Amino acid sequence: MSADGLELKVDACTEEDIHSHLSACDREFRPPLSDRVDVGEYSRKLRQSARTFEAWRKGTLVGLVAAYFDAGKRSCFVTSTSVLPEFSGRGIATGVLAACLAAARAARAETASLEVSKDSHAAIRLYAKLGFRVVEEKGRVLLMRREGLQDASPVSGDGTTRDHNNEYQDNDSRRYAYDFDTVVRRYMMRALSPFFGDGKALELGCFEGETTRMYADRFRDLTVVEAADSLIAVARSRVPARVRFVHSTIEAAELGPHFDSVFLVHTLEHLDHPVEALSRIRGWLGPGGRLFVVVPNADAASRQIAVAMGLIETGTAVTPGERSHGHRRTYDMNALERDAQQAGLRIESKGGILFKPFANFQFDLLMKHKVIDEAYLDGCYDLGLRYPELTASIYLVCQRS
Repeated sequence: MSADGLELKVDACTEEDIHSHLSACDREFRPPLSDRVDVGEYSRKLRQSARTFEAWRKGTLVGLVAAYFDAGKRSCFVTSTSVLPEFSGRGIATGVLAACLAAARAARAETASLEVSKDSHAAIRLYAKLGFRVVEEKGRVLLMRREGLQDASPVSGDGTTRDHNNEYQDNDSRRYAYDFDTVVRRYMMRALSPFFGDGKALELGCFEGETTRMYADRFRDLTVVEAADSLIAVARSRVPARVRFVHSTIEAAELGPHFDSVFLVHTLEHLDHPVEALSRIRGWLGPGGRLFVVVPNADAASRQIAVAMGLIETGTAVTPGERSHGHRRTYDMNALERDAQQAGLRIESKGGILFKPFANFQFDLLMKHKVIDEAYLDGCYDLGLRYPELTASIYLVCQRS
């Protein structure tokens, strides 16, 4: 259950639920649904033949995606997307569509398609955000398709294929990793360890294996998913042989729902479709399992100073250097919570890690010349507990709804 009382379900609604919901949404369709189909008959067909992905609030079906799956053609056709008008603008459609795409991928579908009216501008923007592209026009109707659901190297939001072995290389404007990042990871373990349980652990994105080594010291059974095979080679050399590595993106990885601790650390901001990815990760959590999400903080004190200096336009901006390193967004806490809730995750705890008055490169220089020491860093950690909105990174501890 999310903070606003929404709950995601799959194939739980009845024919009557569908009919009632579609009737309430009738005028939201372009053109109205009742001008094109018999809503009662259509509801019966959906319940008999389609899979439904649903958002509920206090017993009311407020959001619905219905889709037909064709195993032979390895395809999925989204036949209906709807949200009650009084619940529009809350990201509900994004959440249920993400759940649908995750199920399509799990069913080995290669493509997902849908039709949308040219007049449905908000819907077209939503589908484009989730990777759909216009492939055909039929009068006032657009056929949109998302290709390559199983691809290990997904197409980026700008239509280019991502090179994960290149994204982590240093560029002219910034390094991919600073010595200060090691400091943040160390304090991250201090902040999150009270929530650790026993059992199987999963790391999503390992870079060169420093956090992998930390997790391996704590968890006997550890699996790592990494999209860059060159990073796997480095990380594998730093950890025990019992650690399993999977060369895949999060979007394409085939994993079972049995992990007790899942770590998504400084990775979510790199993903083209974060809600869909979080929804997929949610399915990998075992009973009582926890997902630990950590991202760089748009409201860090150092970033606010950079805005005041005119170096960046806003705290949530993505700089050219960050973009070349694969960043797609910069999260503040509100945006992070929203994406997690839309993916059907319940937030158990949240906070910030290490008050950050300086940029990463400034911290590196100050530590190198011993201007600041461990006592100063401990002070920054304690201050971050009081002022999490000003920290280097923010985190969520999540469970399945």
